[in-house]
Amino acid sequence: MLTAAGRVPATAAVLDRLRGLEELVGAGLAEEAAMRAPEPVGADEVLYPGARVCFTGEVLTPSGRSLGRPQMEDLARAGGLHPVPSMTKTRTDVLVTAEAGTQSGKARKAREYGKPVLDAGQLLAWLAAREVPVPD
Repeated sequence: MLTAAGRVPATAAVLDRLRGLEELVGAGLAEEAAMRAPEPVGADEVLYPGARVCFTGEVLTPSGRSLGRPQMEDLARAGGLHPVPSMTKTRTDVLVTAEAGTQSGKARKAREYGKPVLDAGQLLAWLAAREVPVPD
């Protein structure tokens, strides 16, 4: 189990989940993952007008509304970002995942290429701060 936990970047959301699992499987998961965790990246640090963003996964808003890739791409465009279809080393600036800690192929590539990874909640908050209407 520790090996699996080590493969996932330990965002705050992932660490919270691991701490919950510790009650069932024993202590140590969250601490080990936290030691391997990269520094958290804020949306303001990596998003800018024209940033090339790639999406992975289907997003659920806090109210339970589903947002697919086309809707997320439309929101990104409204915020001045440039959606791209695939995660590449030279043509993608940021990966936006539906869920923190995903192990999708795109997320693995982003980590391999040293690209920042944001979860959809971070992007939606960034857009809302720029007065782009986002679904709740």
